[in-house]
Amino acid sequence: MEKNNQTCQMNTLLWNHCIPYHPELADLRSSTPVEETENTIGPYHLSEKLGAGNFASVYACQDETKAIKVLLKNTVNTFSSAKRVANEIEGLRRLRLLHEVLHTPTRIGLVMEAGPKDLFAYLDLCPKGVEESMAKSIMFQLLTAIHECHSKGIFHRDIKPENILIAPDRVVLCDFGLCGFAEEAPFREFLGSPGFFAPELLLDPPYQGDKADIWSMGIVLLEMMVGHEMFESLWLFPTFEKDQIVNKKTFQKNMERGLQKIRQVYWFSRPLQDFLGKILVLDPKKRPTIEDLACHPWLTDSPSPALSSFHSSFSSTSTSNSALSSSVVTESSLPPMLPPMLPPMLPPMPSSSFEHSARKVNPHFILF
Repeated sequence: MEKNNQTCQMNTLLWNHCIPYHPELADLRSSTPVEETENTIGPYHLSEKLGAGNFASVYACQDETKAIKVLLKNTVNTFSSAKRVANEIEGLRRLRLLHEVLHTPTRIGLVMEAGPKDLFAYLDLCPKGVEESMAKSIMFQLLTAIHECHSKGIFHRDIKPENILIAPDRVVLCDFGLCGFAEEAPFREFLGSPGFFAPELLLDPPYQGDKADIWSMGIVLLEMMVGHEMFESLWLFPTFEKDQIVNKKTFQKNMERGLQKIRQVYWFSRPLQDFLGKILVLDPKKRPTIEDLACHPWLTDSPSPALSSFHSSFSSTSTSNSALSSSVVTESSLPPMLPPMLPPMLPPMPSSSFEHSARKVNPHFILF
């Protein structure tokens, strides 16, 4: 009871005395709150719940072209959590992906385009992993999306299959709730998802957001290639159980063992082994840049003309809006070098009521 009272007091202080005045939290205040009911925020009717995280839920709107991420103000009780919400809003605005922000007395709603199912759900249907050519196509588009983020000074910091959406003709990077900005780097916060956060977050802070995103991208590729079950035995356990990450020496030894096991996966092609091996190194200074990866033979030695176009134009100083958002990307924002269709190697998704399996470790945690 006393703890609940303290939380309420902190929440009141934050929303009444900090957020109205702090310059970094300007996006969390509004002079004109909209009306709300249990199932509406302003003009939007909330229908099916599409997903839920530690601090927010995403709902489909009655207008099927839009979705709304709803944050409860009573769960935002610290300056750090408030700053994260403000960062997400700012990141989406920099990427021109946010339709509007709605404030009610109890909630904040971020309105965006509705999106397809996530990569984690697709991998449920591919227990032994996807074909290498499919993984290559997804990684190619994911590289483009991450490059676009970094070019605008945004580091995602929570890249994982649950935050990568798969449409028939594009790959979408979503959920910028943990993003950071180049002007704030280097970073010291330990945040992210078990199995996907870069090792330097624990072993050698402060860290650089671009190198952390590249590591996470490599782990996504690993899970795509081996499937959920083998990914858990090969990589997740025991390294990322809570009692294993509290001691740096234990965590580093487990990481080294895990990387050694990855090197022994025998069915990866040599170019793929080399591509993955260059990404998954403990020393972030030795990791390649996005530009380096775009020139790697695993991507460039491809019969796809789209990949050749991507390789030749990647270093161009001009950038276009990439396939990324908190929900989906619109057709007009696709870079012209993206392939028109993904290879049809993933099985069709079931109906919208399909729910993917849960990970056996906490899929998302933040330590402030």
